[in-house]
This record gives sequence, structure tokens and C-alpha cells, in this order.
Amino acid sequence: MPCKIHTITVPKIKGISNLLLQRWLRKSAIQHDTKSICLTTVFGSTSGIVQSPKRIGFPSALALSTIIEQFLLLDKSLTQHKELTTTLQNVTEVTSIFIYRQLWAEQHCIRVNIVTQSRAKNIHPITEHGANVLYQHGTLALLVPGLLEGTTTIGELLKHGDTGIGTGEGLDGELIILDGVAYKVGQSGIAQQVPNDFTMPFANSHRAAFQYQCEREDIGLEELNKRIVEANGRANTFFSVKVHGTFSFMKTRAVIKQQAPYPTLLEVADRQAIFLRHDVTGTMLGYFSPVMFHGAAVAGFHEHFLADDHTFGGHVLDAVLSHGKIYSQVFDTLVTHLPVDDPEYRNHDFSQDNIAEAITSAEGDTHAN
Repeated sequence: MPCKIHTITVPKIKGISNLLLQRWLRKSAIQHDTKSICLTTVFGSTSGIVQSPKRIGFPSALALSTIIEQFLLLDKSLTQHKELTTTLQNVTEVTSIFIYRQLWAEQHCIRVNIVTQSRAKNIHPITEHGANVLYQHGTLALLVPGLLEGTTTIGELLKHGDTGIGTGEGLDGELIILDGVAYKVGQSGIAQQVPNDFTMPFANSHRAAFQYQCEREDIGLEELNKRIVEANGRANTFFSVKVHGTFSFMKTRAVIKQQAPYPTLLEVADRQAIFLRHDVTGTMLGYFSPVMFHGAAVAGFHEHFLADDHTFGGHVLDAVLSHGKIYSQVFDTLVTHLPVDDPEYRNHDFSQDNIAEAITSAEGDTHAN
């Protein structure tokens, strides 16, 4: 559901200064378990309308309703605003509050804009057509010592799903599969469709049955991902997330294809092309993996991006979503296909590899979100 803006105007009450108002709001917010609050001086001028908005974050409608009631207690004549409190009873998340002080020649008031948004819809596994199954070929641990030979194909991967991400043989670019079509973003940053015989050492796929959750505006990647996990309430579950919208900022990377004998994952981490784009519309697709599976995958989010016009994409490093729709799909089954016919895989001693640290260094700290 898109954000809604509710406005109340409270006449400036004699003896209540801006500083006292700020202190009161801060105290009220803390008493009601506000997660974050930041206030600055509110400016005004008698020469006209001068506004200096300040955002205050609140976690619940209950906290907001209580604060509004306290506003009303300042002047019991403002009974018309009790309707606003009633309206907010069905709101489960308060996105932000903006406080304005406005000065006119004959009016002195405080205006409060309350921006609310309904909580993201809960999602559950959908068993029809195998949409509850996440298919994975290989593991990220394979890449740590440089086992980068392609051991499956796009054609085989598409038998298990029409949506996914991965990387090519020798870490040849960043793959994203949407609607059954696979694209690779290489060192040029431009997406190209790849044939069914394109090989990969690691990839994920699933049958898309995304459920709409919510819309978001003006939110950074870290905060967006945090809110998605909180909304899903599934930190110990695999799920896929798809965000389609316009990003005011998008930073991606593509690893440059390596040649045999292949280097280790840490050695490859510095051999990549970085791409930046502003005001780009497209799809960010990724998977969330529980921390207990770190090694088999990246703990947390692993996300790729594809612009609608296919001129830009890659592995997502950072982003700011201007406005977009968020969809999620939960899995209760993980199917891992291992390259048991590959002699390098069969004979490698993984006990000599610091798998978790290598993945975190190459993916987690700077690349996975």
C-alpha cells in the first residue's frame, strides 16, 4: 500500500517554545519505544511561510496515537483531530513524522504531517508447481579454492526454475534469469542474453510465485533489506526478493572472466569492473540465506540487478530505491545439486580452506548486503 499523509495543525500555545516541543517529542518517543529519533531546530520567519521539516521515526501506530492524544491535551478544542487517531488504529507501521513550524503575519502554528504505511504482507511457502523449492547447483565454498569450471548449463538450470542468479565458468560475469530468459552482465556492464549451453559452477533458480508485499520510497539498500527480513519474520528461512522500480542510485560489479588454472576467490575479488548509474529503472533479484548456511551460500542477501532496457546490471553493491514494489517468495525446501562428476571437486580437501572467512571477505563485507 502506498504511503498516506495525514496532517494536523496545532496552534502555537503560549509558553511552549520550539526547544520545549522538541524535548517533549523526544521524551514521548522514548517512552513509547521509538527506535530512532532525530530533531533539529525548527525555523520560522514573519516574512512569509518558511518551513524546515524534520523526520522522526516511530515503530508503531500505538506510539503515534498516544503522542497525538498528548497534542490534543494541549488544547481540548482540537477535537476534530480525534478522527485522525481513529484512522491510525488500522495502521501497523508509522514511516515518519514531519514537524513544521509555520509563521504567517496573523497566524502562528505547528503543522504535523504523519506519513504512514501498512505493514508488508506476510508471506508463506506456495507448494503448487514446486514454488516452495529453491534449487542450487554447487556451493559458494566451491569457488573459494578456485573450482570455477562450469559443471551445469543454463538449459539444465531452467529445468528447475524460470528465475535465478549465478555466475559463469571462470566467474564469467553476473547472471540473472527473469521470466525464463538468462542474461549475463560482463565487464562492459551491458546485459546480453546467453544460450542454453552456457556453463556455470554456481547458480540458484526457482519457479517464480512472488507475493506482493509493499511499496517503498527513498530507502537505501541496507535499510530496505533489513525491513524485508523484519516484515517476513524469517531470518532462518531461505527466500527470494524481487524489487522492481526506479533507483536513484545503483552500484554494481561484474567479475572479469578468469582463465585456467583458476585463482582463488580472494584473488579474484580485486579483478572486477564497477558500474554506477543514477535514476535507473529495473529489477533487483536476490536470495536471502540464513546464517547457518554460510558457506553453502552467502549469509544474508545476494542480489543482482537488470535494467529494463538491458543496458546496465550486475551484482548489487549498493543502491537507493527511489520508488518501487517489493515482492517475496519463501522456500521450505532447498535442493542442492553437487558436481560429483568433476574430479577436481571430488578430490579437493576443503579442510585446508578458510571457507567462511574467504566468502565474507570476497562477498559479505563489500559485496553481499
